[in-house]
Amino acid sequence: MSYIEQRNISEVLQLHSLEPSLKTIYVEGISDKLLLERFLENEEINDIEVYEINTINFTEIYCDEKETPTELKRNCKNKVIKLAEMLEKETCKVMCLIDRDYDFHTSNIKECRYLHYTDYNSIELYCFNSKCITNLFTRTLRWASPIPSQEILKKLGDILRCIFYMRLVIIQELNDYELVDNSKDLKVGKQYTDIQMDLHSYFLKTISKNKLNHIVAKLESQYKFYLLKSDIDLRQEIKGHDFIHYLFLYIKKKKNNIDLTEDILDRIIWEHIDLKALKKEALFEEILNF
Repeated sequence: MSYIEQRNISEVLQLHSLEPSLKTIYVEGISDKLLLERFLENEEINDIEVYEINTINFTEIYCDEKETPTELKRNCKNKVIKLAEMLEKETCKVMCLIDRDYDFHTSNIKECRYLHYTDYNSIELYCFNSKCITNLFTRTLRWASPIPSQEILKKLGDILRCIFYMRLVIIQELNDYELVDNSKDLKVGKQYTDIQMDLHSYFLKTISKNKLNHIVAKLESQYKFYLLKSDIDLRQEIKGHDFIHYLFLYIKKKKNNIDLTEDILDRIIWEHIDLKALKKEALFEEILNF
């Protein structure tokens, strides 16, 4: 995609009104953009443009007293949703793509004509598979084979799933919550799959930091309920940013021999994704038929 200057929202609406055949996908951020562009290039599709939502200037809406400016200014996902809503009455070739996050767990699903959700909670979770992780470990980190990537993901996944539901019960009480520094909580031993974390202690620290000690019994009860009830795909029970963060902590504690940073990991992991396998995912089937 070629670089363009930021357009006003009114210009974008007019563009799709005047050029309804223009195929465009609007996404939340750089990770979404990089993955979709790699997929399109691999499929030799060159008539679809992918833009980050921040290439659109929403100032015109901020000035509208009927709107709530902070919801748009602070959150790229809300901007994508707003764009989809404003295009609702247009006939055009547009996809507005957002992460599932907690929407399907809190019955906060947005339904618009041009709005599409990722198959899993976050775009990063298309990388949550043993092939991608094995390639990352062996090709980039130069770890010796064989590596039990499936078992490593299982151990990390169990931890990430618990943290996902810890957050869920807390956000049901608070709009904003504070995270606890967890860099010391994850323990990694000599064996690749020796991964442990005192999740109960972490939960209590998170509750305390958010000043919810007065309802700790309620939160623990809800948390246990979710853990027992859920039987969906694990990738719909973890957050993508948590996946990258804990994978980075694991690498750092195990053997970070290339001075890897979390930001770098978040960018290079996409180099190891199986682009052909993506065609089996519902979202990418939609893109192929766009």
